[in-house]
Amino acid sequence: MPSIFVLFDVDNTLLNTDLAVERMQARMREEVGEAHARRFWEIYEEVRTAGDSVNIPDTFEAFSLECSDFPAVNRMSELIYGFDFEGCLFAGALPAIEHGFNLGGAAILSDGDQLYQRHKIAVAGLEQAVGGNVMVQKHKESVLQHVTQRFPARHYIAVDDKAGILARMKAVLGQRLTTVQVCQGKYAASRDGALPPDLAIDSIGDFVTLTPDKLDVS
Repeated sequence: MPSIFVLFDVDNTLLNTDLAVERMQARMREEVGEAHARRFWEIYEEVRTAGDSVNIPDTFEAFSLECSDFPAVNRMSELIYGFDFEGCLFAGALPAIEHGFNLGGAAILSDGDQLYQRHKIAVAGLEQAVGGNVMVQKHKESVLQHVTQRFPARHYIAVDDKAGILARMKAVLGQRLTTVQVCQGKYAASRDGALPPDLAIDSIGDFVTLTPDKLDVS
Protein backbone atom coordinates (compact mmCIF):
# COMPACT_ATOMS: atom_id res chain seq x y z
CA MET A 1 0.00 0.00 0.00
CA PRO A 2 1.51 3.36 -1.03
CA SER A 3 2.04 6.05 1.58
CA ILE A 4 0.68 8.76 -0.75
CA PHE A 5 -1.99 8.64 -3.45
CA VAL A 6 -2.90 11.63 -5.63
CA LEU A 7 -6.43 12.27 -6.94
CA PHE A 8 -6.49 14.59 -9.94
CA ASP A 9 -9.50 16.53 -11.17
CA VAL A 10 -9.77 17.02 -14.96
CA ASP A 11 -11.67 20.13 -16.05
CA ASN A 12 -9.60 23.30 -15.61
CA THR A 13 -7.08 21.25 -13.63
CA LEU A 14 -5.40 18.94 -16.15
CA LEU A 15 -7.47 20.04 -19.14
CA ASN A 16 -7.96 23.66 -20.23
CA THR A 17 -11.71 23.25 -20.49
CA ASP A 18 -12.29 26.98 -21.02
CA LEU A 19 -10.11 26.82 -24.12
CA ALA A 20 -11.78 23.60 -25.29
CA VAL A 21 -15.26 25.13 -25.02
CA GLU A 22 -14.11 28.28 -26.80
CA ARG A 23 -12.68 26.24 -29.69
CA MET A 24 -15.71 23.97 -29.86
CA GLN A 25 -18.09 26.94 -29.91
CA ALA A 26 -16.11 28.50 -32.76
CA ARG A 27 -16.23 25.26 -34.77
CA MET A 28 -19.97 24.94 -34.20
CA ARG A 29 -20.64 28.50 -35.34
CA GLU A 30 -18.55 27.86 -38.43
CA GLU A 31 -20.02 24.45 -39.26
CA VAL A 32 -23.73 24.72 -38.31
CA GLY A 33 -24.36 28.44 -37.86
CA GLU A 34 -24.68 30.92 -35.03
CA ALA A 35 -28.28 30.07 -34.10
CA HIS A 36 -27.74 26.33 -33.64
CA ALA A 37 -24.46 26.86 -31.79
CA ARG A 38 -25.99 29.43 -29.45
CA ARG A 39 -28.98 27.22 -28.68
CA PHE A 40 -26.79 24.19 -27.94
CA TRP A 41 -24.82 26.10 -25.31
CA GLU A 42 -27.99 27.59 -23.83
CA ILE A 43 -29.30 24.05 -23.32
CA TYR A 44 -25.87 23.04 -21.96
CA GLU A 45 -26.20 25.68 -19.21
CA GLU A 46 -29.81 24.70 -18.49
CA VAL A 47 -28.84 21.04 -18.08
CA ARG A 48 -25.81 21.93 -15.97
CA THR A 49 -27.89 24.12 -13.65
CA ALA A 50 -30.71 21.59 -13.32
CA GLY A 51 -28.42 18.64 -12.64
CA ASP A 52 -25.62 20.46 -10.80
CA SER A 53 -23.20 18.86 -13.24
CA VAL A 54 -22.14 19.08 -16.87
CA ASN A 55 -23.92 16.43 -18.94
CA ILE A 56 -23.15 16.46 -22.66
CA PRO A 57 -25.32 13.42 -23.58
CA ASP A 58 -28.39 14.99 -21.95
CA THR A 59 -27.58 18.33 -23.59
CA PHE A 60 -27.27 16.75 -27.01
CA GLU A 61 -30.44 14.70 -26.53
CA ALA A 62 -32.44 17.82 -25.67
CA PHE A 63 -30.92 19.75 -28.56
CA SER A 64 -31.60 16.96 -31.07
CA LEU A 65 -35.27 16.77 -30.01
CA GLU A 66 -35.67 20.50 -30.47
CA CYS A 67 -33.72 20.92 -33.73
CA SER A 68 -35.38 19.82 -36.97
CA ASP A 69 -32.25 20.47 -39.04
CA PHE A 70 -31.04 16.85 -39.13
CA PRO A 71 -27.80 17.49 -41.07
CA ALA A 72 -26.90 20.10 -38.45
CA VAL A 73 -27.64 17.64 -35.63
CA ASN A 74 -25.44 15.02 -37.27
CA ARG A 75 -22.62 17.50 -37.80
CA MET A 76 -22.88 18.67 -34.18
CA SER A 77 -22.47 15.06 -33.05
CA GLU A 78 -19.34 14.70 -35.19
CA LEU A 79 -17.90 17.92 -33.76
CA ILE A 80 -18.64 16.99 -30.15
CA TYR A 81 -17.28 13.45 -30.27
CA GLY A 82 -14.43 14.19 -32.66
CA PHE A 83 -13.00 17.16 -30.77
CA ASP A 84 -9.23 17.22 -30.09
CA PHE A 85 -9.10 17.39 -26.30
CA GLU A 86 -5.47 16.29 -26.28
CA GLY A 87 -4.63 19.64 -27.85
CA CYS A 88 -6.17 21.42 -24.85
CA LEU A 89 -4.14 19.84 -22.05
CA PHE A 90 -2.49 22.37 -19.78
CA ALA A 91 1.28 22.56 -20.08
CA GLY A 92 2.65 20.41 -17.29
CA ALA A 93 -0.43 18.18 -16.95
CA LEU A 94 1.32 14.94 -17.88
CA PRO A 95 4.44 15.68 -15.80
CA ALA A 96 2.12 16.40 -12.86
CA ILE A 97 0.56 12.95 -13.21
CA GLU A 98 4.01 11.37 -13.45
CA HIS A 99 4.99 13.20 -10.26
CA GLY A 100 1.88 11.78 -8.60
CA PHE A 101 3.06 8.26 -9.42
CA ASN A 102 6.52 9.13 -8.14
CA LEU A 103 4.94 10.19 -4.85
CA GLY A 104 3.15 6.86 -4.55
CA GLY A 105 0.22 6.56 -6.95
CA ALA A 106 -2.25 8.57 -8.98
CA ALA A 107 -5.78 8.42 -10.35
CA ILE A 108 -8.33 10.71 -11.95
CA LEU A 109 -11.39 11.52 -9.85
CA SER A 110 -13.61 13.63 -12.08
CA ASP A 111 -17.15 14.94 -11.94
CA GLY A 112 -19.36 14.73 -15.01
CA ASP A 113 -21.49 12.25 -16.90
CA GLN A 114 -20.39 8.64 -17.31
CA LEU A 115 -20.31 8.68 -21.11
CA TYR A 116 -18.86 11.89 -22.51
CA GLN A 117 -16.61 12.67 -19.56
CA ARG A 118 -14.97 9.26 -19.88
CA HIS A 119 -14.69 9.77 -23.65
CA LYS A 120 -13.04 13.15 -23.08
CA ILE A 121 -10.59 11.73 -20.54
CA ALA A 122 -9.66 8.92 -22.91
CA VAL A 123 -9.16 10.99 -26.07
CA ALA A 124 -7.16 13.60 -24.15
CA GLY A 125 -4.63 10.86 -23.29
CA LEU A 126 -5.34 11.15 -19.57
CA GLU A 127 -6.74 7.65 -19.12
CA GLN A 128 -3.54 6.20 -20.48
CA ALA A 129 -1.43 8.57 -18.37
CA VAL A 130 -2.98 7.27 -15.14
CA GLY A 131 -2.87 3.64 -16.25
CA GLY A 132 -6.64 3.38 -16.46
CA ASN A 133 -7.21 4.63 -12.90
CA VAL A 134 -10.29 6.72 -13.70
CA MET A 135 -13.37 7.34 -11.57
CA VAL A 136 -16.18 9.63 -12.74
CA GLN A 137 -18.89 10.61 -10.26
CA LYS A 138 -21.35 13.48 -9.96
CA HIS A 139 -20.29 14.45 -6.43
CA LYS A 140 -16.77 13.39 -5.49
CA GLU A 141 -17.18 13.84 -1.76
CA SER A 142 -20.01 11.27 -1.72
CA VAL A 143 -17.83 8.43 -3.08
CA LEU A 144 -14.62 8.88 -1.11
CA GLN A 145 -15.18 5.66 0.82
CA HIS A 146 -15.18 3.80 -2.51
CA VAL A 147 -12.12 5.75 -3.62
CA THR A 148 -10.12 4.80 -0.54
CA GLN A 149 -11.15 1.15 -0.91
CA ARG A 150 -10.15 1.07 -4.57
CA PHE A 151 -6.92 2.99 -4.03
CA PRO A 152 -5.78 2.26 -0.46
CA ALA A 153 -3.08 4.58 0.91
CA ARG A 154 -1.99 6.16 4.16
CA HIS A 155 -2.54 9.69 2.88
CA TYR A 156 -4.31 11.29 -0.08
CA ILE A 157 -3.68 14.45 -2.11
CA ALA A 158 -6.66 16.02 -3.91
CA VAL A 159 -5.77 18.37 -6.78
CA ASP A 160 -8.65 20.49 -8.06
CA ASP A 161 -9.44 23.97 -9.36
CA LYS A 162 -12.52 24.40 -7.12
CA ALA A 163 -12.04 25.35 -3.47
CA GLY A 164 -15.57 24.27 -2.58
CA ILE A 165 -15.06 20.70 -3.78
CA LEU A 166 -11.73 20.47 -1.97
CA ALA A 167 -13.32 21.70 1.27
CA ARG A 168 -16.11 19.11 1.03
CA MET A 169 -13.58 16.34 0.40
CA LYS A 170 -11.55 17.56 3.38
CA ALA A 171 -14.65 17.39 5.56
CA VAL A 172 -14.95 13.67 4.75
CA LEU A 173 -11.32 12.53 4.93
CA GLY A 174 -9.98 15.06 7.44
CA GLN A 175 -6.27 14.81 8.16
CA ARG A 176 -5.89 11.89 5.75
CA LEU A 177 -6.27 14.40 2.91
CA THR A 178 -4.13 17.33 1.76
CA THR A 179 -6.00 19.65 -0.59
CA VAL A 180 -4.22 21.48 -3.41
CA GLN A 181 -6.07 24.12 -5.39
CA VAL A 182 -4.78 24.84 -8.89
CA CYS A 183 -5.55 28.53 -9.42
CA GLN A 184 -6.22 28.44 -13.15
CA GLY A 185 -9.40 28.56 -15.21
CA LYS A 186 -12.64 30.43 -14.59
CA TYR A 187 -13.06 29.15 -11.01
CA ALA A 188 -9.57 30.15 -9.90
CA ALA A 189 -10.73 33.05 -7.74
CA SER A 190 -13.92 31.42 -6.48
CA ARG A 191 -14.03 30.15 -2.91
CA ASP A 192 -17.75 29.24 -2.68
CA GLY A 193 -17.59 30.38 0.94
CA ALA A 194 -15.34 27.41 1.58
CA LEU A 195 -12.36 27.15 3.86
CA PRO A 196 -9.10 27.74 1.96
CA PRO A 197 -7.19 24.72 0.62
CA ASP A 198 -4.13 23.41 2.42
CA LEU A 199 -1.98 24.54 -0.53
CA ALA A 200 -2.49 26.63 -3.64
CA ILE A 201 -0.44 26.60 -6.83
CA ASP A 202 -0.65 28.90 -9.83
CA SER A 203 -0.71 26.15 -12.46
CA ILE A 204 -0.77 22.37 -12.71
CA GLY A 205 2.85 22.50 -13.86
CA ASP A 206 3.80 23.71 -10.37
CA PHE A 207 2.61 20.43 -8.85
CA VAL A 208 5.95 18.82 -9.64
CA THR A 209 7.59 21.16 -7.10
CA LEU A 210 5.53 19.75 -4.22
CA THR A 211 7.59 17.30 -2.20
CA PRO A 212 6.23 15.17 0.66
CA ASP A 213 7.63 17.77 3.07
CA LYS A 214 5.73 20.59 1.38
CA LEU A 215 2.61 18.43 1.26
CA ASP A 216 3.01 17.80 5.00
CA VAL A 217 2.91 14.04 4.55
CA SER A 218 6.57 13.22 5.29
